[in-house]
Amino acid sequence: MSKQANKTAIGAFIIGAVILVIVGIVIFGSGNFFAKKNPFVMYFEGSVNGLNVGASVVFRGVKIGRVTSIKIYENVDDMTFSIPVFIEINKNSYTVTGKRKIIESVDELMVQQIKRGLKGELQMQSLVTGQLMINLDFHPDKPQNLIQKNPDYIEIPTIESGLKQLAKKLEKVPIEKIFNKLLDAVEGIEKIVNSKEVGEIIYSLNGASKGLNKMIANADNQVVPLASSIENILKSARVMVNNINEKIDPLANNVTTTLDVLQKLAIDVESDIDPLVADFRNTAKTAAVVMLQAQTTLKGIENMTSDSSPVIYKLYNAFDEISAAANSLRLLTNYLERHPESLLMGKGE
Repeated sequence: MSKQANKTAIGAFIIGAVILVIVGIVIFGSGNFFAKKNPFVMYFEGSVNGLNVGASVVFRGVKIGRVTSIKIYENVDDMTFSIPVFIEINKNSYTVTGKRKIIESVDELMVQQIKRGLKGELQMQSLVTGQLMINLDFHPDKPQNLIQKNPDYIEIPTIESGLKQLAKKLEKVPIEKIFNKLLDAVEGIEKIVNSKEVGEIIYSLNGASKGLNKMIANADNQVVPLASSIENILKSARVMVNNINEKIDPLANNVTTTLDVLQKLAIDVESDIDPLVADFRNTAKTAAVVMLQAQTTLKGIENMTSDSSPVIYKLYNAFDEISAAANSLRLLTNYLERHPESLLMGKGE
């Protein structure tokens, strides 16, 4: 009888085979396994804390490679240190187009780009983890400083990162001095705010505000009756002026009619009675003078009844005095209603 196969071993073998197939698909299917890598070296000034092996190398936001190694070189002669960062660029991450000569070699392409001002810069990849990445871009205005300690690798020059430049500027800022001045300013403001003078000013402003509000309220209460009285006076004045105008117009018409009759009569008499011509002419002249005087009188009456005439102004003053007298009479009546005994005994002190 044959020995039964171990099911556990068979299952483990199948699972392992499936895992290997998946890993193979991921590695070989991505194309990166067979892609040609081109190594380069970069030297950054200062610390590279946050830059790890496997960190991305990007060109204007597009990942074109990764960090493969970070080492430390010590020169025992002058006791200096340098930190070379080795990267590799994937040839499949870019495509060269144009009518000019096609560059097949990544090394040749990078040499040309370095001449155009290509430089590397450390940038923050994640604010949460603090990880850094290398960003490649053109900076032709920045100096090209090369270390050239690894002749086997093409060196890409580097520049200071924006964070490091900011840190250098902050180091030059006298923070302690600024902080002390800020404390002095705060203490000065606190003294001013808590001073007795400021409290008195605030109290005075509060009192002035209350007084102003009270004055405005009193003015509102007095303006309305005053405006009503003025309006009534103006209405009465207009009625009186209209009445005067109504009486003047018929008078002017009568005078004009009389003058016309006199002129007609003079003409008739002159044509009929020669001896009386001279007398009638004198009468006509006299009538003409009377007419001119009547016209002058009418103009004087019109000027007298205009809004700007002294008569109307005096009428307005008379109305004001009448109004004041009426107000005094009303006050006296109210007082007598409350104190009728004052008619016999007189007003008390």
